[in-house]
Amino acid sequence: MQENRLPKLGVVYVTGTDCALYTVQGSCCTKVSRASTHRQNGTRRGGQSAPRFQRIRDQETDRWKTIIGKQMMDCWFNQSTKKAEVQGILMAGNGPILRDTVLSRELRPYLLERISVDELKLCELYDQYAEALETGREETEHQEHIQTLLDTGSTLLVYGMKQLTSAIRQAGLKQIYLTPKRIKTINADMCEAVGCKITRVRATELMRMLGGAVGVRWYSSM
Repeated sequence: MQENRLPKLGVVYVTGTDCALYTVQGSCCTKVSRASTHRQNGTRRGGQSAPRFQRIRDQETDRWKTIIGKQMMDCWFNQSTKKAEVQGILMAGNGPILRDTVLSRELRPYLLERISVDELKLCELYDQYAEALETGREETEHQEHIQTLLDTGSTLLVYGMKQLTSAIRQAGLKQIYLTPKRIKTINADMCEAVGCKITRVRATELMRMLGGAVGVRWYSSM
């Protein structure tokens, strides 16, 4: 599966004073923008009244939300084609800015969710997503390889526990695919000794049909 065929997602990480935008597609994550703002602290000077101080804070907050919205438009909306360049937008972070930032009319339909999460956790979630995506891609490739060998009637394919065990003892297999239930039925030490790689795969309909264990020979049998 090619990366450019996967959905492109815009991810916004926003806090009270910082905002970072990422474009995620498959296992590729690119930071496309970062902005920060200075917020006045709670110290009032020169008799500055509480209402006046609050008005200034509110104005700063509104300006910051506007900046975040403009950043998203600049990164993910093509003004020439009048189309969004992502298939969805996820907003993550913490605080009222996350909750209250209003997306532009053009990008509003693409908002998937707002989630409260810190930046470290967001990175962990992305790492898990990338790992799961890579595992899923490899899984698909394994299943497609087995299906192709089966469809072509290739003599490289071996299935059935008796046939597999015999082929392993003869050092005839380079690869064996096993469903979780079949993992313990194969002698892993023997496989390692003869250079046969064991790969765990999901129990799909294809694997169940083949008994949950499939081997691939080094060479076609005569």
